[in-house]
Amino acid sequence: MKCAIISVSQAGAKLAEKIAASLQADVDLYERKEYASGAEAKYFTRVMALTTDIFTRYDLIIYIMALGITVRFLVWMNWEHLLFRFLPDIWAAPMTMRAKWQK
Repeated sequence: MKCAIISVSQAGAKLAEKIAASLQADVDLYERKEYASGAEAKYFTRVMALTTDIFTRYDLIIYIMALGITVRFLVWMNWEHLLFRFLPDIWAAPMTMRAKWQK
């Protein structure tokens, strides 16, 4: 399994090293250069650009950063896919709920 671990702080980079050591996978570490941990890692400047570039190359991507940031750019990156895949279910759910309440 190929895994990428992305961190945006020095503490996150050190945690990424520990996680990488515990995984039985081919792991690539991605760090911001200004917060480098000293481990062998690839550097990036923008998380969204990095995610767009590597998203299909890994089986698992671990983000060590605020969850809100991660969710926002993953949704932004995949909004069309998410919209067209789940929109019928989102619209159908209230109708199903209404039908149950009317009985």
